[in-house]
Amino acid sequence: MYAPVSDTQGGFDPALFLQKDSMTQPPELAESGDDLFEFQQELPPISPLPSGLDPRQLPVKINSISDLGPNPTEEAYASALVHGRSIHLPFLHPRTHSIPAGSITFYSHHPKLLALFTHFASHAASSLAIPISKVIMLPTERSLWTVIRAPFAYKKSQENFERKTHKRMIKAWDADPEVIDRWVKYLEKHSMGGVGIRVTKWERLPIGIGKTRLARVKEAFKVPVLDGVSSADAKLLEVRQEGDSDANRKQAIQALGEKILKEELRSSKEARSSAAAGTGTSGKPSTAQGSPSNSSAANKQDEGDVKAKVVSNKEIKPKSVPGKK
Repeated sequence: MYAPVSDTQGGFDPALFLQKDSMTQPPELAESGDDLFEFQQELPPISPLPSGLDPRQLPVKINSISDLGPNPTEEAYASALVHGRSIHLPFLHPRTHSIPAGSITFYSHHPKLLALFTHFASHAASSLAIPISKVIMLPTERSLWTVIRAPFAYKKSQENFERKTHKRMIKAWDADPEVIDRWVKYLEKHSMGGVGIRVTKWERLPIGIGKTRLARVKEAFKVPVLDGVSSADAKLLEVRQEGDSDANRKQAIQALGEKILKEELRSSKEARSSAAAGTGTSGKPSTAQGSPSNSSAANKQDEGDVKAKVVSNKEIKPKSVPGKK
């Protein structure tokens, strides 16, 4: 038998332990957290929720989900003790601005798997506070095949095969693109075999994105002034950084076109005047020399006409055959 060890040596004294009648008197049960954990300091009071619910009284016990009313709030729905919550329809958050954020289309050949996965996707979106629609039924795609059972003489014996692709859709509004991405990644992580999804997302661009992109395009397509182009022409082609840049560009193109037209008219006028000056010095001899040629051509034509008339008026006699009178 071990000798008792005193408390001064820091050990355990069995004699002191046996003095307590622990076999006949069981220890008292703790009635609160303070008795169980023996808190020495008082905790700060718990402030009630904005709806007035006391967190210490949660969850609120109800008999059925109909006790929450026809249009319960999210806080009332989440604070109630609903047995089999995942079986019921999810809480549909109301839309604030009705701005489309994305949509998911589900495909499957098995309607039961499709119904289960769309229910799971709806609850996931509701947990992320995404305003979504109810599950939308899309038209079923039907495919038919006809295959012969045997070739050659038994070709008329054919068999028909059918495949139906059932489709469902869930639309989302007023959600940040990052939240939509998180929702899609969660569905991809917990995807179900035999069910395919197609995601369509709409992303929002910041205000002033058009002006920023226009500046980048102008900087990318900025052409340096070439040799031989005057500064006035280069200035006409420049577009000022104003709100009516399209009007400025139109005016610049019109001004440049008018300038080109004036230069073309002036060059054509100069060419015409120089041609007229050349014909004034050497035009008359060419005309005098050209008149005899014209007259000779006319005389030749008259002679041909006369020969034609003589041939036509000449009497043609039949040729005599030798040996005959």
